[in-house]
Amino acid sequence: MNGKIRPALWLTCVLLLVLVVVGPRVWELDRKSIWFDEAAAWRTASFPLPRMFESLAQNVHPPLFFVTLKIWIEIVGDSVLALRSLSVLCGVAAAVMAGVLVAEGAGWAPMFGSNTHPKSYGSGAECSPDVSSSSIWFRSGIAVALYGLSPLAVRYARESRMYTLATFLILTSAWLMLRGLRQRRASSLWGSALILTAGVYTHYYALFHCVAQGLYLVLSCRGRRWRETIPIACLPLIGVLPWLGVFLAQAERVGEEYWIRALSWERAGNLLCQLWSADDVDNGLWRAAGGVALALVCSAFCWYRGGPLGQLAALHFTTVVALAFLSSIAWKPIAMPRYLAPAHAILLCGLATAWPRRFPTAALAIPAVACLAALLLDLWPHLVPPNSRPGLRGAVAWVVQQRRSEDIVLIESPLLYVPWRYYDRTGMLFLTDAGSSRLKHYEGKPLLEPEEQQSGDARVRPGQSVWFVFDVRTDAVGGTADKSRWEFVSRHQFLDAFSWQGPVIVEHRICLDESITSLDRTRQAIELGSCHWMNIKPGRAGGLTNAKAIHDLCRDAGIPCWVGGMLESAVGTSLCIALATLDNFTYPADIFPSSRFYREDLADPPITLERAADGSPQAVASGLPGIPGDPVPDRMERCCVARAVVE
Repeated sequence: MNGKIRPALWLTCVLLLVLVVVGPRVWELDRKSIWFDEAAAWRTASFPLPRMFESLAQNVHPPLFFVTLKIWIEIVGDSVLALRSLSVLCGVAAAVMAGVLVAEGAGWAPMFGSNTHPKSYGSGAECSPDVSSSSIWFRSGIAVALYGLSPLAVRYARESRMYTLATFLILTSAWLMLRGLRQRRASSLWGSALILTAGVYTHYYALFHCVAQGLYLVLSCRGRRWRETIPIACLPLIGVLPWLGVFLAQAERVGEEYWIRALSWERAGNLLCQLWSADDVDNGLWRAAGGVALALVCSAFCWYRGGPLGQLAALHFTTVVALAFLSSIAWKPIAMPRYLAPAHAILLCGLATAWPRRFPTAALAIPAVACLAALLLDLWPHLVPPNSRPGLRGAVAWVVQQRRSEDIVLIESPLLYVPWRYYDRTGMLFLTDAGSSRLKHYEGKPLLEPEEQQSGDARVRPGQSVWFVFDVRTDAVGGTADKSRWEFVSRHQFLDAFSWQGPVIVEHRICLDESITSLDRTRQAIELGSCHWMNIKPGRAGGLTNAKAIHDLCRDAGIPCWVGGMLESAVGTSLCIALATLDNFTYPADIFPSSRFYREDLADPPITLERAADGSPQAVASGLPGIPGDPVPDRMERCCVARAVVE
């Protein structure tokens, strides 16, 4: 290969690499709806710092990415494009760093002002004396192209998550370590350790990289120098000590319950195969065998052909994968392809370094074009989701357009609640299972504010329309809310671009309330089959006599009832409490303590809310059963706006 690169060819190669790296990451970036993991990152970063760290302590993540995202949101906003652009930026930086790392691993890096060929690293390993500048640039370009078109790297650079930031930090740490070993500079080695510590505070899989990098650092130094490198190798583990208490509590939480499936040999092979594909679906034994074979061949190729960087890449990849799989077998399943993204990126750098020096260029053209076409075909469904799949964003837009301001949206799937909250920040939105112990930490429980931690269906008031939102998995088990007291109106499905989630389902239901103003209307509603539940308000029905008659008619028709209030004083609310004791009022009454609506009730004693012996709330009117409070004339006088005399 010629040692000089013509300017036109150099410029063309740079433009192609920019297109390869940036294009797939920004194309149609905001078309897909935000999904749960991205919305969880947004919600966490939106909290004030003390609340953010409290939420993270109850979750399973380290803090650095969320602090970075919080700063990013303050600067560029929190639109879908803004949220995902941080990952795009980190992904582009990681691609550049992959090229820098390969240039360093080839033994010469002219962009840093050094145009000499070092004869050895700290280990005394020989470098090839015939490495030309064009060969180094060529290998760097190969590394940038491999990482730029990696389906795994592209997919998670298009989501607001921490994986591209962790990849950039780990690649930077590896570059500084190789640079420090080559130049025998302790400052670079210490810098490498500090950046790797930041990687641990970004994603806990960086702890496995600490082990791999520490092993390489110690083994690369002979004689007395290995004693000097042990403190450097241990610095990331020491740096995590301030977070150790939180980390142990999070590990205990993961040990109790987590969502990742158990690891089998077939599953492990499929995970390795998914590192090379944007598809995260297990596809059987043959694909698993192919994944294992590909990992072994690539690691061996890097080790024997890639020089110091190739050996570092092979050691990184095999160590991280082995530790992840062993932890999944001995402790709790924690192995996922996206967690292995930094290790895969370093392996790609090792493959670029091991690229044949004297391989005929013409022989590379056909396989290179074939590989490029295969990568683009694999990426295409993720880059261009179907227009016919509006997903969660389409469901939110439709409900916002259809609902009234007083309508309530009840989210039955925890994985839909936070994304829906991202798009709908002003509506009355509640999670049906928020107060249940069934809601797991990995389903968003640490993301709920105190006022959101009450079950949503208890907040529905008489006459309100209710919009139930759930996914196919929730629908398959019958949902989490009792919908029987609302009459079905409509049901709509919104297909999502995320195949694992399936369609988002929206149901609109109502409960007869304001239309029940008399006994005749009640009889008509029953004859038409218009309701399964009935709300009875004494003030709307014409008093206790009519209210009791409506109750009796519903009881005979097998329609259960519940009592509603109309902001009465303690006197009127006491009558509602008495009415609610009838046998056909089987749903909790819509009765509140006086303090909910009034600074000072017009009657004394006021209505209070107390806990019954079984723990359920109950309204208390006065000390004597059946006797309401007495009106207070002075208070009534202050509130009086008009008088009328009836003779």
